[in-house]
Amino acid sequence: MNRGGTLARSLSLALFLVPLVGISALNYWSDYKAERRLAEDVGGAVARAAEKNIGNALRTVDLLLQYVGDYALEGGPGRDTLQQTLALQAASMPEIDVLLVADAEGRRRTASSESDRRFADVSRFDFFRAQQAIWAERNVVIDGPMPLELGRRIVVSRPIIDRDNRFRGIAAAVLKPDFFSAPLAQVAPERIDTIVLTNTFGVVLSHYPDQPSRLGTTLGSSAGQIVTWRVIERYPLVVGAGIAVATVDAAFWHTAGPKLALEGGLVLLLAMLAVLLHNRQRQLVRSAGALGSLNLELEDRVAERTRAAEDASQAKSRFLAMASHDLRQPVQALNLYANVLSGKVAEGDPAAIVERMRGSAAALADLLDALLDVSKLDARVVHPAVRPFPLGAVMERIWQHFEPMGEAAQVSLSVVTTRLWVESDPALVERVVQNLAANALRYTPAGGKVVIGVRRRGRSSLALQVWDSGIGIPEDQRELIFAEFTRLDSGNREGRHGLGLGLAIVRRLVDLLGHALSLRSTVGRGSVFELVLPLAAPCATCAPVAAPAPFRAGAVVLVIEDDPDIRDALARQLRAWELEVVAADGEVAALAACANHAVDAVVADLSLGVGGNGLEVARMLRRQVGRCLPVVMLTGDTGPERLREAMETGLRLLHKPAEPEALRAALQAEMAAQSEPVAPS
Repeated sequence: MNRGGTLARSLSLALFLVPLVGISALNYWSDYKAERRLAEDVGGAVARAAEKNIGNALRTVDLLLQYVGDYALEGGPGRDTLQQTLALQAASMPEIDVLLVADAEGRRRTASSESDRRFADVSRFDFFRAQQAIWAERNVVIDGPMPLELGRRIVVSRPIIDRDNRFRGIAAAVLKPDFFSAPLAQVAPERIDTIVLTNTFGVVLSHYPDQPSRLGTTLGSSAGQIVTWRVIERYPLVVGAGIAVATVDAAFWHTAGPKLALEGGLVLLLAMLAVLLHNRQRQLVRSAGALGSLNLELEDRVAERTRAAEDASQAKSRFLAMASHDLRQPVQALNLYANVLSGKVAEGDPAAIVERMRGSAAALADLLDALLDVSKLDARVVHPAVRPFPLGAVMERIWQHFEPMGEAAQVSLSVVTTRLWVESDPALVERVVQNLAANALRYTPAGGKVVIGVRRRGRSSLALQVWDSGIGIPEDQRELIFAEFTRLDSGNREGRHGLGLGLAIVRRLVDLLGHALSLRSTVGRGSVFELVLPLAAPCATCAPVAAPAPFRAGAVVLVIEDDPDIRDALARQLRAWELEVVAADGEVAALAACANHAVDAVVADLSLGVGGNGLEVARMLRRQVGRCLPVVMLTGDTGPERLREAMETGLRLLHKPAEPEALRAALQAEMAAQSEPVAPS
C-alpha cells in the first residue's frame, strides 16, 4: 500500500509538470514573437527618421538646383558671374563636390570648380539621357554611384526649362558619399545592424555601417534580418533599417536565459521531490531545501519591489518633465490668444471674461514656472548677477503684486519699505520674497495679517522678514516643508494650495546666493521667515536699463514653430504689434521663406518635431543671409541637459508659456542690437 501510494503521488506530480512545461514553452514563444515585433517597431522608427533626414537633405539640394536653373536661363548672367555663384553655393554645403550647369546637348556651360574636368561632357551619363527623355515632367533624377574613377559620387539633376517650355539643359549637384551616410548614421541606434539607401532598382547608394564595396551593387537577399522599408516622399529612393535575427535572438536569450534557468531549476527540484518520496528518511533534507527555496523567493521579491520603487521614482521625474513640456505648449497659445483678444474687447462682460481667462492662464503659467525653476536650479544653469540695488524697489513690486491677492483672501497685507541698498542678485532675491509672501498668504486664515519689513543686523547686514498670523509649523515639520511637493494642511482653502514647490525653490535660491535663512514658528499663532542680506552703499551708476526702441514700421518677423496653434497665436500677436509675419513649420520652409522675404528677425521654437533643432535652423539662416540675424528662442523643455544646452548658445531664450510683454521686450532688444557680418562656413 505504501509503495502504491508513493507511486500514485509520483504520477500526480508528473501529470502536473507536463502541462507546466507546455505553458512555459508557450510563454517563451510569445515572448520571442514580442521581441521580433519590437525589432520591427524599432526598425520602422529608424527608417522613418532616416527617410525624413534624407528627404530634408534632398529638398535642400532640390531648392538649390531650382535656383541655379532659374539663374542660368538665357538672358541671365555671364559665364564668370554664373561660375562665381555656383562656387559660392557649393562652398555653403561641404557635401557638394561639384555644382554644374550643362546645355541641352550635354556640354558643360560652367561649374563651381572649372579645373574639375570629370563632368566636362555629361551627354554620355545616364542622368543626362534620362533628363532628355523626361524633362517635361520637371522631375529630379538621381544617378549613381559613379564609377571609381569619378570618385563614387552620386549626381542629383534637375532640367532647366525656359518660359517657352523648351528644354535648355540641366543643373546638377555632384554629391560626396557622406551626403547620405551622415544622415543615416545620425538616426542609427545601438540595436540597428544595417541601414541601406537604394534607388528604385535596388542599387545601393549608401550603407550603414560604412561599406564602400557595397556601393553600386544590387541589393541582395535580406534573409537573416528583420528589415523595414520606407519610400522617400517625392524622390525615387528607398531606405531600409534592419536588425539581424541573431541580434533579436541574443536579446531574447539575454532576458529569457536566466528565467529559463530558474524555471528549469524549479522543474528539477520538483522532480527530485518525486524521487525523494520513495525515501521517508530524507524528509528533513527535503524540508530544509523547501525552506531554502522559500528564502530565495522572498529575497527575489524584496529585490523586485526595490527595483519597482526605483522605476516608479524615475517614471515620476520623466512624467514631470514631459507634463511640464506638453502643458507649456497650449498654455503659451492660450496666453497669446488672450492677450490679442484683450486688445479687441474693450468693455462689458466679454472684457471681464477675457481678464478672468488671462488670470487663469497666468496662474497656470505660475505653476509651470515653479517646475521650471526647480529644473533650472537642479541643472545649475542659474548664475547669480550680484550687484548693489535698492531693496525698496523690490518691496514696492511685492506690494503691487500681492495686495490684490491679500484682499481676495481677506488677509491684511502690510509692506514696510526701506531706502537701504543691499548687495545680491535683485531678481533672485525678489523671487525668494515672492515665494515667502505667497506661502504666508496661503496659510493665513481670513481675518489674519501678513507683514513684510526689514531690520538692521549690525553695521553690515539687513534682515528681511515675512511675518504671518497663520496656522504655524510644528517643530518636527520645519525641515520637511523645504522638500519638493510638500504642503501642510491649510484647512480646506480651496484654490490656494499650489504644488508645494515654493519653499523648495526658496531653499535652493538662498543656498545659491550664499545668504542665511531662518524660521521661527508657533503652532496656532503664526511664523516668521528671516532672510539676511549684506548692506551696500547706494550706487549712482546703477541706473535702470533704458527701454528698447519700438518696432520699425513694416519689419518682417519669421516665426518657426511646428505646433500649428502656437504658430497661429504667435502670428496673430506679432501682427497685433503691427509687424509683418512669415510663418514656417520647420527647417526647409524657414530657409525658403528667408530666401523669398527680407526677414528682420526670427522667433523660433527650440524643438521642431522629430529631431528638429531650432538652434541649428537659426545658425543656417544667419549663414544664408550673411549677417547676425536677431533671434529669440522659445522652449517648453525643462530637462536639465536641455536647459544647459540652450543656455550655452548665448541666444536670447524665453521659457514657455512666455508672457506677451516679455516676448515683445526680448524681440525689441534683439532687433535694436547692432548686426554683425557672419563668415561663410
